[in-house]
Order: sequence, then structure tokens, then C-alpha cells
Amino acid sequence: MKKLLIALAMLPALACADNGAYVGVQYSNVDAEEVSLGALGLQAGYQFSEYLSAEGRMGVGISDDTYMGVDIELNNYFGAYLKAQYPTASGFSPYALLGYSKGELEASFQGESLSEDESDMSYGVGVEYDLGNRFLLGVEYLVLIDKDGYEINNLSFGGRYRF
Repeated sequence: MKKLLIALAMLPALACADNGAYVGVQYSNVDAEEVSLGALGLQAGYQFSEYLSAEGRMGVGISDDTYMGVDIELNNYFGAYLKAQYPTASGFSPYALLGYSKGELEASFQGESLSEDESDMSYGVGVEYDLGNRFLLGVEYLVLIDKDGYEINNLSFGGRYRF
């Protein structure tokens, strides 16, 4: 939570920049094997060219799930990605992401809880639509963790503002 507040405090500095900087917000449905969790995240990045960006993300879980009587929740997640996009004349920009993600899940049962964090290389695809006036809307599918037959996927919807 402390890191999230620090990132929010940095937003006014980004707003003063008239360059490739951008910020955004996403709602994500995170599928972790037999559970489905909701998350709300922030993203900040820099677009080096019309084809390449780098961005960081952080977020927290906002909806939990239960599996076999065990309550599962997403405490937080962090990620850093390279984003290769291809803008089109129609305003749509398909893109691919490659990077690194880390997340913390917590399981609770009968008053006892256990937290576990995982990290892995991540990859995904998405598409954004340029609404004009520096606003974009998008949808994205991201494989956050893919280890030893265990996979955590993320389907996100969100918006972005370019400075």
C-alpha cells in the first residue's frame, strides 16, 4: 500500500511532462487455476516511439473467491513490461507485452491464513483504441505466472492518458 501511495504522489510530476509519459488504470479478472479474483491496478509508462513503450504496474485485489472452503484473495501485484505496439489509421493499436510480474496471494481457513508470493516472466497481447484528446481504452490478456503446470492469467479492461 505504501508503494501505491508513493506512485500516486508522483502523478503530478508526470502531468507536467509533455513527452511520451502516460498513466492508466485497469480492472483485471485474475484466474488462478480454480479461483477468479478481481483486481484494480495503476500503470505508468513511457512511449519511446510509436512502436515501443516500457511500463510499470501495481495493483491490489478488490474481490476474493473461495475454493473448497478456503478463502483466496490477491493482496497485491507488481510488474514491469516492454510493450511493442502497431498503431493503425483506424485508431486501433494491437500490442504485445513481455516482462516480469510478482504477486502475493493469501489463503484463509478457519481463522488461519497463509500468504505466498510468486514471480515469473510474463507475456500477453492486447488492443487499445485512441479516443482522441490523449485518452485510450483497451483490453488485454496477460499470462502473469506460468510455472510447473500452474498458471495465473489476467483479462483486463482499462484506460490510459498520455501526457
